[in-house]
Amino acid sequence: MIGRRGHWMIWFGALLLVLGLSACGSDDDGPADTPTGILNYDQVHTWDCTGVGNGNCQDVFDIEFKSGSIVSFQATETTDGSVLQVALYAPGVELGGLNLFTGNETELLCNLVNGCNSNTDGQLVADFVIPADGTYRFAITRTWFESCGNTGSYRLIIDSDTRFQEPEQSADDEASQASGWSCPGEGILEFDEVYGWECTNPDNCQDVFDIEFQAGSVLDIQATEVTGGSVLQIALYAPGVDLGGLNMFTENEAELRCNWVNGCDNNTDGQSVFDFHIPQDGVYRLAITRHWGHSCGGTGTYRLIINSGTTFFEPEQSVDDEVSLATDWDCPTP
Repeated sequence: MIGRRGHWMIWFGALLLVLGLSACGSDDDGPADTPTGILNYDQVHTWDCTGVGNGNCQDVFDIEFKSGSIVSFQATETTDGSVLQVALYAPGVELGGLNLFTGNETELLCNLVNGCNSNTDGQLVADFVIPADGTYRFAITRTWFESCGNTGSYRLIIDSDTRFQEPEQSADDEASQASGWSCPGEGILEFDEVYGWECTNPDNCQDVFDIEFQAGSVLDIQATEVTGGSVLQIALYAPGVDLGGLNMFTENEAELRCNWVNGCDNNTDGQSVFDFHIPQDGVYRLAITRHWGHSCGGTGTYRLIINSGTTFFEPEQSVDDEVSLATDWDCPTP
């Protein structure tokens, strides 16, 4: 028989057991830690690019993202005639290095409209997938050449499907290190193809390429790796200028031929023009001529390479092995 004291002890022990089990359940089944970070960032920022290097000045934001995050970056509502370019650099990549938005070292500039005050929408990159954990650097640049004045503001909006740490601004109105701008799908920065002549008549015959360039573009143009004992001359004609007219490379009506060596097989380097500045928007005509009198035979090939700091559309060949209308050749002294 259990006395009153025994009953009390049994009841008290049971109570302790229940409380102990409840405490264990609280440790195992309690709520998870609250996630840190934000899903949306929305702030207005400004530039003051007075006297900043080449004039292309930028703000840079360091942002920690998780791998697989789907992020939209928007720099919009630009003011004061500001034309805007953007870049995203992976962890460890220096500013001016590989831009994840373009796949090269240029900043992203799409939907450019002539007239600085027509570009208030800025730039948008939607649904970008973050490739790896880490701190990324997002750069927003005010391009000097296309903008009006040297100040302006923009609204920076970042949305993500997973939390990220609030951006920390690490650069304010500093010179951009990027080499230029591009818009993937809206043009190219480099063209590299091999072409050939078949010049059956005793004439200087040429290929002509129609190429649309933007004002301010800086070009390197090479017609090189020449075969078939071909001696080569080149010309660039401005929009509206006839073939055989004013050659922009020589500033007269002659085609450019420099570094010519006697003996047809000694001219394989062809002709190159570096750092040529395009003065106005439009379709230019690039002529590559095989000089009959100094070449050997009537056929040959060459490699055409065009590099630009700004995008251009792929050249369209409009003339194939036709007689050059230029009167002569020239090599202006610097």
